[in-house]
Amino acid sequence: MQQERKYRNILPGPPTTTNNENLANEDGEAVSGISSGQEGSKRKRRATAKACNSCREKKIGCNGLQPCSHCKRRGLACEYATISKTILNSIPSGMKLLDEKTANRHKHAAALLGLLRFVPDDQVHDVLQQLRAGRDAGNIVDSLRGQFHSADEIPFPNLLHAAPPPGQTSLEFELMQAYTSYDLEATAWSYSFYDEAEHLLEHETALGMATPNTVAAMLYLSMSATCHAKSTTAATEHLDHAIDLAKSIGLFGIADEGMSERWPDGATDFLWEKSLTQTAWGSFVYITTQCAQNKTCKIAYPPRSPIPGDAADFEDGKSPDGPHFPAYMGTTFPCLCKLALIAHDMIWVNYGNILRVEGYSMIEHMEVLYGRYLEWADRLPLELVRSGESAHHVLIMHIYFHAFVLDLFRPLVHHGDAIRARLESFTSQQASPEAICLASATQLGRIVVTYLQRFSSASHSFPWSTALLYFANAVMREMGRPADTSEKLADLRTCIFGYQRLQRSFRLSYGIIRSLLSMALREGVVGSSEARAIISDTDERAKHHRGHGEVQAPFIVDLDLGTLDPAAAHVDRLAAEFEELAIFNEFTVIVSGREATNTSTEAMGSDTEGQYNGNTGGERGRGE
Repeated sequence: MQQERKYRNILPGPPTTTNNENLANEDGEAVSGISSGQEGSKRKRRATAKACNSCREKKIGCNGLQPCSHCKRRGLACEYATISKTILNSIPSGMKLLDEKTANRHKHAAALLGLLRFVPDDQVHDVLQQLRAGRDAGNIVDSLRGQFHSADEIPFPNLLHAAPPPGQTSLEFELMQAYTSYDLEATAWSYSFYDEAEHLLEHETALGMATPNTVAAMLYLSMSATCHAKSTTAATEHLDHAIDLAKSIGLFGIADEGMSERWPDGATDFLWEKSLTQTAWGSFVYITTQCAQNKTCKIAYPPRSPIPGDAADFEDGKSPDGPHFPAYMGTTFPCLCKLALIAHDMIWVNYGNILRVEGYSMIEHMEVLYGRYLEWADRLPLELVRSGESAHHVLIMHIYFHAFVLDLFRPLVHHGDAIRARLESFTSQQASPEAICLASATQLGRIVVTYLQRFSSASHSFPWSTALLYFANAVMREMGRPADTSEKLADLRTCIFGYQRLQRSFRLSYGIIRSLLSMALREGVVGSSEARAIISDTDERAKHHRGHGEVQAPFIVDLDLGTLDPAAAHVDRLAAEFEELAIFNEFTVIVSGREATNTSTEAMGSDTEGQYNGNTGGERGRGE
């Protein structure tokens, strides 16, 4: 007998309705009610423009109601994130910002808190009463600012405008800085921002505003003007104005007897004093690097305040928990400041004496300074010793170290045998300025290869290009190295490749490439045909920059020539000489045996990209 089969019980159908109306079930699915009594047929869930936070986190469908069906069923709080469409349309996907109302509310609250520090107590009480009564904070801020008739009545007023809202992180600013390397159309924004910043600076200058914030802003304007390469004077003017302003408010450049123990304005607030200290030392480090490259003396006295983050000097008692800094500030920056102090003394020894001391008489002072450099290197903490895993800011610090060493002995280049004189404080018979410079140049070459291999910032961070500039100059200088043209040419190609990567973001790189090729043609390191091929490729890469005219910037490229004739060593002068040198090279160079190397730039680019964008084994075996 056949076994009886078991079937599922059939549930009754949905109730019939008298008309065709759409019913929504608890999951937000549309169900069609049919008057004929047929089963309700499910249609596709309607798309919603938003989902609650809980549904987003669980990645499940949300019907967009308040509360939604899932949160209602589970008894959860149904909340929606609100971000304005304007912000969403203006920033890359994935970035989270405060909505406009919240950002404005925080901005006005920060401005109001800053203003309350400088108004009488009775007025503070009035402001609190207005806030309790529900008056808008922005209106209160406008009212308070209107009571001040000059900028002098509010100490450092533009600092309040410069502070970002509490929810805004530095990530946005870093993305803006590097954005041109990803989107070439953003190049024009850099020039627009610079023009607007200059107008704002003129306005603040007319009001007589003198703040550490303005000092930092002027230095950024100087950097931007240099990298835009549109003027031979703008960058220097901004730099000099920043130095004068810093001296006027006591950041640096003041002798011990001319300055009180504390800041001139008598500031006692810990956070405010820390901001002054960081501005002073950050500005001092940057200006020192510029003075070393340009062979000029601009700051007579370094900052007298403690180095930020230096445990030996910083007064931890000013803060309940002591200062806390990220890695690049907590360890690298204090050591970089101490390195800049030695470089500051070096600059004044080499270029501060009107009656230039020459030849062998300079070596004794240089030897003392070199001993201080070595002592600084010996005292580096383990995490700042250069290795294959070093962070990019650690490598940049070592770049400056080797660049300063090369600058220390650079004046000896034009004094014959003085560069090969033995240093008496060393036991080795080979210890000479020439040997030391060769060692530092070799280390710079290794850092260049490592940086190109490991860090994407090689395309959008200009400070590391110091290694490219100093290494390229060392390559083209005869310092007892074997006269191997092929090795020099390979090193020069490496430096040019590095500048071509930076060229997407910085127009100055185009002029530096032309200048380096002019130097290479003059030294016979490269032939005219290859130099023209490189320039042709470089011109193609530079089309996105506004104003394809002559590159103009107070930037020294030929570092050795800069000690004798700085004007002739500038990027605009050397770049303009390229055509003349290329033509001269074509008609005067006699090639015996075989044609001069004529490698296309496309081949050079593909070979070099293969070496630095995936092969860590591309680094040549230079001696340590």
